[in-house]
Amino acid sequence: QTFATTKFNDGRYVTNYESDKLSGQANIYFATDTQNKCDVIIKVNKNPNDNSCRRFDREIKTLKHLDRPNVIKLIDSFVVQQNVHHLVFKYYKNGSLDQYILNQGGFGKIRLVQITQWLSQICSALQYIHQKNYIHRDIKADNILVDDNLNVVLTDF
Repeated sequence: QTFATTKFNDGRYVTNYESDKLSGQANIYFATDTQNKCDVIIKVNKNPNDNSCRRFDREIKTLKHLDRPNVIKLIDSFVVQQNVHHLVFKYYKNGSLDQYILNQGGFGKIRLVQITQWLSQICSALQYIHQKNYIHRDIKADNILVDDNLNVVLTDF
């Protein structure tokens, strides 16, 4: 982990550290929203070329049209410097579904009723997304987050 303190967007978000795990074309930062006093994740395009900017623009546009409990909610987005997009999301301390399963000791340690609930929530979220004429493009356990009540949330559009 690279520890640093960085202020984004006129000081509203203060990063505590940069995550070891990089996701695709983005750096993921753990931060504190100083206005709302809550923890957030900031996804920053690390390669602000035309393709990367288009992907981030598409993700922003998509997420602004989606409002469902099992779909990640975009809290904020902003651009700093030249074409460096920042997307702000709620922080989920349980992490991704694959991290959660590993932390529980593997898939065999998860109750069947919990797995069934997750599958139902994922299917419901996908049905909603498809009804809105969007697609996810990369369904995998690493792109599904687990909230405090063990509900799943699709992310990384």
